[in-house]
Amino acid sequence: MLFRSVSQSRYSTVNTDSRTSPTVTPTVGSYTYNGNAQGPNSASNTGTSTTYSYSYTGTSGTTYGPSITQPTNAGTYTVIATVNASSDGFFSANSSAATSFTIGSKALSITAPTIASKVYDGSTTTGAVTVGTLSGFVGSQTVTATAVGTYSDATVGTGKSATIVYTLTNGTNGGLVTNYSFANGSGSGNITAKSLTITAPTIASNVYDWSTTT
Repeated sequence: MLFRSVSQSRYSTVNTDSRTSPTVTPTVGSYTYNGNAQGPNSASNTGTSTTYSYSYTGTSGTTYGPSITQPTNAGTYTVIATVNASSDGFFSANSSAATSFTIGSKALSITAPTIASKVYDGSTTTGAVTVGTLSGFVGSQTVTATAVGTYSDATVGTGKSATIVYTLTNGTNGGLVTNYSFANGSGSGNITAKSLTITAPTIASNVYDWSTTT
């Protein structure tokens, strides 16, 4: 009886994705702190899909995420936009590069400060500065401001112009220093003369000379 050996070939199937990978570009706008979540939430791509998702991360000292929720506080962030695969089968899903954006701090307004008069002491530092009234907060938030003043010179005078430098600290109802800003200002104050004291003088004796001079 004769037998014939038959070898069977083995085949493997490799699936290849022929879809095109689209380029995705987030749309970045201008943002200022307003108490609400904000940041890029639209994008474009070179494919045909219009369905996106977004991921937000804080950078450069801003702690946030990664999160699918837009950030609220002022700071620097990146966003990655991801587009879904297209329903026509021609384009795959793809993500953008991490794209930077900033939420700027909200500018506050402040009324003129009051500078206490000081006695001459040789320094250009003003007397105590009473900060004016702050306004422009979001809702019921507050921050606290302190200030120091500096004159251009240390001489005695009235109505002397001073540069005022403010320092903010966190306030109430969620008021954070990082979400607010305002420019240094100016004010006016007085430097009064310093009173001197003197001990009793010593007068030398003189010989009678018909004058009243000692």
